[in-house]
This record gives sequence, structure tokens and C-alpha cells, in this order.
Amino acid sequence: MKNRRAGKPWALALSLLAAGCASYMKVEVEGRVIDESGQPVAGALVTTAPWTEGAASLARMNAVFSDKDGRFSATLPRHTGAEQALFANVPTGERGGYVILPGDRASGLQIVLQALTTVRAEIDSAAIPPDCRIDIPLVYAVSREPRSTIVGVRDPWSSVSGAVTFRLPPGTYELQANGGGKTLTRAFEVSAAGPAVDLGTLSLEPYKYQTLMGRPAPDLHIAEARGLPEGFRLSDLRGKWVVLCFWNHRMEYNPHMLDSLSEFYMAAGKMRDRLEVIVIHNSDDVLTLRDLDMALWFREVRLPMPVIIDDQERSFLAYGLERGPMFRSSPQEFLIDPEGRVVTHGFKVLPHLVLNLMEKKPAEK
Repeated sequence: MKNRRAGKPWALALSLLAAGCASYMKVEVEGRVIDESGQPVAGALVTTAPWTEGAASLARMNAVFSDKDGRFSATLPRHTGAEQALFANVPTGERGGYVILPGDRASGLQIVLQALTTVRAEIDSAAIPPDCRIDIPLVYAVSREPRSTIVGVRDPWSSVSGAVTFRLPPGTYELQANGGGKTLTRAFEVSAAGPAVDLGTLSLEPYKYQTLMGRPAPDLHIAEARGLPEGFRLSDLRGKWVVLCFWNHRMEYNPHMLDSLSEFYMAAGKMRDRLEVIVIHNSDDVLTLRDLDMALWFREVRLPMPVIIDDQERSFLAYGLERGPMFRSSPQEFLIDPEGRVVTHGFKVLPHLVLNLMEKKPAEK
């Protein structure tokens, strides 16, 4: 009984937290759906879910219908980020409209239904390396006026990986597509009573660092180094697995990654003949190892592995990286095999490395 009573405050706290989150993720709306002549439209489906391609857009959950006077009033789930829109369309799907909400509570809204125009595109992601590629690219239609918000989402269950179709009312838009590499953007306009819009084939591009997979690792450019011999070159480590961690002391994303890598390096001390870990540091306010030690002292960060101060960002650029904006970029890791080829990057590095270190060396078999 004692434990049950002690648990009640926690249950109440969790209930309040859940209720608060549920309230935060909803919008309260009230208004009317009308046609272009200002007449009310009864039976229009009203929802906060962006349009999806195909017939699925007519079967949204958490939606309401306008009454005989075109009016609606509802509490609906929030579906997008800072800019949430409210959508309406007739059940047959040939007319629709939307309005961008001024906040999470809005009344007196007016959604004008207009003829929808078909927008087509073919997304080609063949240039993205297979291990980085998203099989079904993420594609969005985003309004540009009066403000930017997602108004269309590609069907994630589509059986056709490249073809994309949206039906949109007149307006200025931007198509955004990502297949695991760089995000592609293409502006387009839908005219009233205009023809279908065909954007043609849009080819997605990989990031430079993604194109390094399977290729010889670019050499490092060293302004100053600790834990490496003078005149060091990456090719000196042939025969070993090498983890390269590109980092700067102001990165706030994945703040514990470097600690985990340091712990792994210390724990793998007996495998030093098969493994090396190198940190490549680059920032505009730390140009020497002494600067780095001072910057890390109060943060209690210790780096037991070799450390390189990048020479004018040349190592970062050779691997297709940039330092990124202050306080917003993430560390990036690459794994190089004993033959000197880049084999993987990011969160796949340590799992791939551990699996290979578990294999016996030829002399031990």
C-alpha cells in the first residue's frame, strides 16, 4: 500500500504533462468555407493535415465538415511547425483552399475554395549513394505567399519512388525534395484556371562527403598536432582502422558524442595496433592546441586521442564539410578501412568498426 500511495503523485504529474502536451499540439479554429463568389459551401472537409497526393487526401482523420451555412468549429491536431495552415476541399477533390493560421486559436477564418491544378514532377535520386539514399524521397509543396508553410506532402506509401503529384489552388509555391542528400528546391506558380504544371525530372544531388564512400580518404591538412609524429600523413596508418572525428569546441548538437568516442578509445587500448582515432578541430577562435586546451578547460573535456588543428579549414573542405554556424553544427565522423578507403560515416561508424574489430586478424586464424 505504501508504494501505491507513493506512486500517485507521479501518476498525477504524468497525467498533467500528457494533458499539457496534448493541448500544445492542438489548434482551435472557427470560420466559414465559401466559394469564389462568396457563397457558403456545405459539406467541405476541413483539416489541419496538408494535402497528400492521390485519393488519400480525401480520407483524412481528425477532420470536420462545414455545415449548411459553410460554418465550422473544431479543435484539431497541429500538423506542421511554426506556421500551421487550415485546409478545406470538397469531397470530390476538384476544389480546395487554405488559410495560414495566426496562432493556435483563431476565429472568423474564411477559406475560399478554388479549382485545383495538378502539379507533377519526377524525382531522380540515382546520384545519391545507395547507403545514404531514401527509397521514397521526401517531397513537400510549400506556400511562399503570404508566408511559408507546408501545404502538400508526398504520399510516403507510394509504390512509385520517383513520381510526385499534387493538386493545389492558385498561388506561388516551392517544391522541396530530399532523398538523403542535399535538399532540392524548385519555385513554381499555379495560375487560376491554368494548365497542369509539369516540373519535369528533378535530379537530387549528394553531399560531397557522401561521394567519398568507397574512395581513398583525402589527406589531412595540419596546422598543429598532438599525439602524431612530425610530418604525419594519413597513409602512415595503412593497415589500421581509422576514425576521423571532425569537430569544433562550439558545437552543441550531439554534445556527448566526443565523450563516448574518448571512452571507446581508452577501452580499446589493447587494439591500438589495429585502430586509431583522430580528432580534427577547426574554429575561427581556436588556432593552436594551447587555444583548444584553454577553451576546453572549463568544460572539463579531455581528449586522450590524437588531435589535429585544421589548417585553414582545408581538411574540413576536403571531406565536404563546413564548420557550420556557431552553436548549431554537429560533429561528423568517418571510418577509414585498413586499405585507406572511406567506408562509412555518421552514426554507422562505431557499429561498423566494432563488428570489424571483433574479427580475428589473419595471423590469429
